Amino acid sequence: MDRLALLAIVISACGLLLTVSGSLRLGRAVRARASTGAPYRPGTIHDRFTGLLLRLPVLLVGLALGGLAVCQSAFQSTAEMARIGRLESRKAGWGRTAVTFRPDPLYIDDRELEGEIAGARWAVAGIFVEWSPSLRWLGLRNGHRIHHLVGTPNTTGTTPESRGETAVLVPLPRAARALVACDPFIPWLDVRTRASRWFPQASGPAMLLYVTAEGYHAETIPGAGAGRSRGSGS
Repeated sequence: MDRLALLAIVISACGLLLTVSGSLRLGRAVRARASTGAPYRPGTIHDRFTGLLLRLPVLLVGLALGGLAVCQSAFQSTAEMARIGRLESRKAGWGRTAVTFRPDPLYIDDRELEGEIAGARWAVAGIFVEWSPSLRWLGLRNGHRIHHLVGTPNTTGTTPESRGETAVLVPLPRAARALVACDPFIPWLDVRTRASRWFPQASGPAMLLYVTAEGYHAETIPGAGAGRSRGSGS
């Protein structure tokens, strides 16, 4: 269990206890006010209702951190460079390339991904989430997830990835979509799309795909073909 999830559980448990305690105190005050002959001080209901409202934020903070922990679990950490899988490509018709991504066991998703993209060159891209360093003590961590292919008709490979045609390899899971959707409302969160360098359309040797904080990096598997291919994110 990571630090964020543990912190969410502790704060949620404390918030729940405070909320239950405040609710019981309010309930006793209401019952005393409604019971004939029971001791009741005027204003007690108002005071205890206010106390309950002041306790609720603790529970809400715990639930919010729990939600972030669930969303964060949908992304693989980019704290260190790591190999995430194997890329294979082949021609799939005029101007099209079929790409297969075979994930390593440590990647966040164990499904084999396949897709086709049009263009003279192609790249693999993913969604990267980055948190402000001032909040890292909470257990928030930067992460990524493979998402789509990018293609360009430009044979020079100088087209920015953001301007190329895209083809989704795998839709984001619900938790990941929720975190991406929150990007405009959380000033400490930055969601970006990063891609590998451009690869030629023609079938090529299989490559190992790595992830770093800056993006994706690919290397030709030794013995899989002539030459050596390297790529880094942008």
